[in-house]
Amino acid sequence: SWLPPKTLICQVGPCTLRCGINAEYMGQLDRSAFSEGAMRAAYRMLDLSRPAGQRACAAKMHKNPTDDMEGLKKLMYVDVEMQSTCQALAADFNSSKPPKPITFLDAYLIQRSAPNLRRYQELLAVEPFIQGKYTKYNNNYGYVSYDDRNTPQAFSHFTFEHTKQKLMVVDIQGVEDQYTDPQIHTMDGQGYGKGNMGAEGIKKFFSTHRCNNICRYLGLTPRGKLIKHNGTVAPDESPAKPIMEEFSPSNFVRHLLPVPGSARPEDLAILGLTPSQFDRIASVFARYDPSNSGKVSTSRLLAILDSLDFQYSCGTMRDMTRLVDRCPRSITFVQFLCWWAGAE
Repeated sequence: SWLPPKTLICQVGPCTLRCGINAEYMGQLDRSAFSEGAMRAAYRMLDLSRPAGQRACAAKMHKNPTDDMEGLKKLMYVDVEMQSTCQALAADFNSSKPPKPITFLDAYLIQRSAPNLRRYQELLAVEPFIQGKYTKYNNNYGYVSYDDRNTPQAFSHFTFEHTKQKLMVVDIQGVEDQYTDPQIHTMDGQGYGKGNMGAEGIKKFFSTHRCNNICRYLGLTPRGKLIKHNGTVAPDESPAKPIMEEFSPSNFVRHLLPVPGSARPEDLAILGLTPSQFDRIASVFARYDPSNSGKVSTSRLLAILDSLDFQYSCGTMRDMTRLVDRCPRSITFVQFLCWWAGAE
């Protein structure tokens, strides 16, 4: 049976990595969970703001009581952001035209209120409800499903190489190639929740992964050349790859401002920076951005580099010229970070 319709407040909407929203809409929740795990229970929900036929959703609520609402909101926000990051990686994967394109469901965080509701029960992670046989294709510690389908395993392998070995998407699960609830490993083990097993999780994936026809079609480096006894190493050679989108970290990090201490572990993992490196760059950039707009005139680039004790060479001058060509009038803090880290 269904609870009466209630006003719901969207805290983070689909694909809004860079900002939260507070849109209100009407929704209706089932009284009983249709599925439960160790940490969360899933309920059917109707999003009454959508057209008829598109209203069915799954709403997931944490089961463990807590009074730390800010901590819970951050934890659930990371799950939503993780799904949005995977959507962007899926688009890059699909740009190579694999036999079966993939999608990750839109996810968003909502807040509700009702009599006798515990505070931790106010927050729900919501996504479209999908019909069909639900399958877990791999997990975050080397498990592979019995049918070992090519596409999910190749996608995990692809994300590691495509992001220049910064991260890997695992815990691939869903209905056919509509995925949900992924987990991201980062090489330094920072960010993306407790399921991020870091380099150990990445090694566990490759310990059971067998490169398949899609891995070979994408020109991915065979696993034996990626994993050695002492850890993960850069590939030394690779077959010709199909044309696909380049990895652009600036599409994945939030709209960061030059404020020391403001970068989250997820941002630092993608950029390949330490907290101290980020804080130093932010402090210098902020001197030339008194309005805190997050951008400076390109004419100030040399002064910023001098303040950072930048080591000039023929190679770095060429890189800087390309940056100026791409940003002739002004450069944002995120663009500068990506360039400084050698990521773009």
